[in-house]
Amino acid sequence: MALTANRNVDHYVDRELRTFPLAAGVRVYRGGLLGVRYDGYVRGWLEGDRFCGLAYEECDNSAGACGARQVRAYTAGDFALPLAGVHQGCRLQPVYATDDETLTLSPGLESGCVGRVLDVVATGLALVRLKDPGAEAVDHPGAQVNLFEDFLGASLNVTDGRWRTVEVGDASAALVANAHAGELALSLAATDEAEDAVLYQGDTTAVDIDSKPVFECRARVATPGSGVTAVFGLAGDHHLDKDSVARHAWFRLEGGLDLLVETDDGTIDNDDADTLLNLTSGTYYTFRIDLADPAEVKFFVDGQRVLADTTFDMSNFTGRLQPYLSLDKSAGTGTATLTVDWLRVTATRA
Repeated sequence: MALTANRNVDHYVDRELRTFPLAAGVRVYRGGLLGVRYDGYVRGWLEGDRFCGLAYEECDNSAGACGARQVRAYTAGDFALPLAGVHQGCRLQPVYATDDETLTLSPGLESGCVGRVLDVVATGLALVRLKDPGAEAVDHPGAQVNLFEDFLGASLNVTDGRWRTVEVGDASAALVANAHAGELALSLAATDEAEDAVLYQGDTTAVDIDSKPVFECRARVATPGSGVTAVFGLAGDHHLDKDSVARHAWFRLEGGLDLLVETDDGTIDNDDADTLLNLTSGTYYTFRIDLADPAEVKFFVDGQRVLADTTFDMSNFTGRLQPYLSLDKSAGTGTATLTVDWLRVTATRA
């Protein structure tokens, strides 16, 4: 469970304080583990971030833009931290984080290594030496699978590359010409017909649900018209009817900007769960789906978890998924554009 209040942490020997800019809409708590996300801004640690330290103080940037507030953090030193199952035989073992509060001895993503056990202070309490944020990761080299797509170039390589597109009717799926930093646009036309615009990996499903996968993308949506469905996340094999796509965890929009989330593991189908978040047309958001625990899939928008009180259980599925982004309609003149700035999928290799 992530922190919801400050906590005091006993500390030992020298501590080195550094200052980091907080991400927009983020609040961190004293004693919380901090991570640097894709754009260099800091938040309470999430799997896939780069570890940067332990928060020296509470800092609230909930209402601020990226960098509006700075947080001080310990980047070196020895700290007494809760660690389930620690014992004397764990000395010098690497310690991993699963969120800003919880540590584990189980190997995870390289970026999740936050230090090493120096001693056992008490039952369930370890003396942990923080990992130098500037040091190269040496624990479990190659443990992380990292698919990152920035959509740079003249066109998508859909012949020999890792991506495939679907364009039914007048729909289109293509890179945006001369877009700064690269963009992909899926678009539906005003033609009264069935249309589908999809980016996926040609049903080469290489992301094992048991490999702690995390899907993340920065995207914006122009108001979907009547009858238009937008989905983006991880899914099984492609189907023109999105309700027929078996096995998925994704964000969804239905003819508007009311953001929904869905999961389906073939047994438990969580349809159209309303986040109560209405997106702003044409505004970029960072969307994240964390499947580190398939029994409790987590959804985040701009670093804030949505529907935290709802259980999204995909534990009945033991197969593989692929990144999947789609706009479709069965008929009508509704239009829509889904523009993606970047996309990332991380997972453990073993």
